[in-house]
Order: sequence, then structure tokens, then C-alpha cells
Amino acid sequence: MIAVPGAAHLLATQGADVVKVETASRRSSGGWWPTRSAPPPLPRGDVLDRCIAAGVHIAPVYDRSEIVDDPQVAARGAVRELDHPVVGRYRSPRQGARFGRDVADEERPAPSHGQHTDEVLAELGFGAEQVRELRDRAVVA
Repeated sequence: MIAVPGAAHLLATQGADVVKVETASRRSSGGWWPTRSAPPPLPRGDVLDRCIAAGVHIAPVYDRSEIVDDPQVAARGAVRELDHPVVGRYRSPRQGARFGRDVADEERPAPSHGQHTDEVLAELGFGAEQVRELRDRAVVA
């Protein structure tokens, strides 16, 4: 597909034949030149609706704040809401590929700073007294 400035607007307002003719004429000339004054821009939703009605495969480009409200993102469960003991309720993306009951998909927030220190150090062979000494010396949280 050739990217032609204004093609989406032409397609949405004039139809696919106009875009094909103008795209072909611009391609054959080797350049781009305005053939008419640009009409005022349409809202993105209107352009999408008109393109879809014309059989054009199209999708919106979102900014970060819009992604979580997309119906397809919601239908796939790609974003989840979690409760965190410090920051409260927040949205978090899920892992892209999920297979059955995946441990990575458990509904839990990120751990707080130092939350698992005792367990990790115990797995590494540190005793309770050693962990307490490390904590007293501010080596671990």
C-alpha cells in the first residue's frame, strides 16, 4: 500500500475510486502534489466507520490512555484490575500468550519492597539470626 497524505480522508469522503485514481496519478508522476484544498478533518471515529463501511481493512492507532478502553482489548482480557496494599486499585497488562491456568496470570499485585526477603534468604540457607543481622545493618529490606 502506498501512503498518500489525505488518502484516508479522501476515502472516507469521496470513496475508494477517487483514492485509487489519485494514488495512481501521484505514483506515475513520481511525486505528491495537492490536487485540491484539504477539507476539514473528520473525527477519527467517523473516518473509521466510513472506511469499514467501504470495505477497507483499518484499525485505529491509540495513545497509551486509549488502549485500555478498546473493546477488543476488553474482550481478550488483556488488561486486568488489581488491588495493591500501597497504591490501591490499578490496571495492569496481562501476559500476551496464556496457556490454561498460567502461574504468571494469577490475580496478584507486584510485591512490595522487601516483602519476600525472608523467604528468599531462607531458601539460600540463611538462618533467622543471620537475616535479622543483615536487616539491622540495612543490607536487606
